[in-house]
Amino acid sequence: MSTTGLDEETLTDLLQRLNGKLREDHVLGPIFAAPDSDHDPHLECMAALWSAVTLMTGRGNCAPVLGYAALPPQGEHFGRWLTLFHEAASESSLPEDAAMVTDQAVRIAQWLHSAVENTGPSPAKDNSGRTQ
Repeated sequence: MSTTGLDEETLTDLLQRLNGKLREDHVLGPIFAAPDSDHDPHLECMAALWSAVTLMTGRGNCAPVLGYAALPPQGEHFGRWLTLFHEAASESSLPEDAAMVTDQAVRIAQWLHSAVENTGPSPAKDNSGRTQ
C-alpha cells in the first residue's frame, strides 16, 4: 500500500467503475461497448499501468495506446473520458485520493491523445495492445 491509501484493490475498483461508465456513456459507449471488444485484456493492461504510475510497482509493461486507437483523435472524446474518470475516482473507495489520481489521469489522457493522433487506428491490434 502506498502512503496515499491507494492499493491494487482500490485501483481495480476504480478501473471497473470507469469501464462501466465508458460502456454506458452516450458518446464513448459505442466505442467501448462494441460487441467485438474484449475489455478484459485492456483492463489488465490499464491496471498494470495505473499500478506502475500510482504505486510505483513497475507493472506497466503493456501498450495502452493501442487500446485507445479506436477513439477519434478529437479532444472532446478525451475530455469526456476525463470527466468519467473523475466521477469514477470520486465514487471509488478513495475519495481523499480522487484529486491525485485525476491529476495523473489528465497527464495520461494528454499522452494517450497525442499518441492516438500519431498512431491512428490499428485494426491488427486488440484492446490490450496485443497483436491479434
